[in-house]
Formats: sequence, C-alpha cells, structure tokens
Amino acid sequence: MLTRKYLPLKIGESVSYVPMSKDLGRAEFVFCPVFNEKGLLKKVYISSMQQKEGKNYLIRVQGKLDLFYLTDYSEPIPYGGARHWMGGWCKEHKTIFQRWYVGPQSTKMTPRVSCEALQIYLGK
Repeated sequence: MLTRKYLPLKIGESVSYVPMSKDLGRAEFVFCPVFNEKGLLKKVYISSMQQKEGKNYLIRVQGKLDLFYLTDYSEPIPYGGARHWMGGWCKEHKTIFQRWYVGPQSTKMTPRVSCEALQIYLGK
C-alpha cells in the first residue's frame, strides 16, 4: 500500500502553486474527505498532482462542518476557474475522492470556514 506523508494544513493557511507548466500541464488537486460514523466531516486529505513539488496536506476538522469547493470565477469562461473533472473511490483512505484542476491564473489554495462549512478556495 502506498504510504504518503501529509503536511498539516490549518484553516486560513494558504498553499501556493504554479497553475501550469509546459512539461507537466495544468496543476491538479485530489481531495479525499473522510467522514465519521454520523456522516460528519472529520478530515480532508489533499494531494497535489502534476506539480514539480508534489506535496500532500491534511486538514483536521473541528465541529460540525459541510464541505464546499470554491473557485475564482473572475477568469474568463470556458477556461477560467477550477473545474471538477473526476471522482471515484479512494482505496487508500476508504472514501470518495474528487479530482480538480486549477484555473490558469489561480495561484493558491486556502481552506476557510464560513456558514458552518469548510470551504476550499482555489484562486488568486
């Protein structure tokens, strides 16, 4: 089984990344939310893909929170903003996964809490 090291990521802390490179293409993130037996969000595993420094992050959730993904919609359509493009079952974390690619001008990912939800913002 693949064992990865996950860096702790706190609410409000930003992670910077390069949105696109010629050799690797557009940056992507894989999100694996883990829920407890009552269906409440417990933690979120985040793996960066198609980046030179592929780092993994772990957000531990306190309290009753839903999960939302937010993007910067100031970029022009159809190429602007982050996009969800794949989902499935994560064997490593025994949960669903969602794979997102970032917008061409976005440079950071920031988890934040608002309206009883953990929001993962992908944007500028």
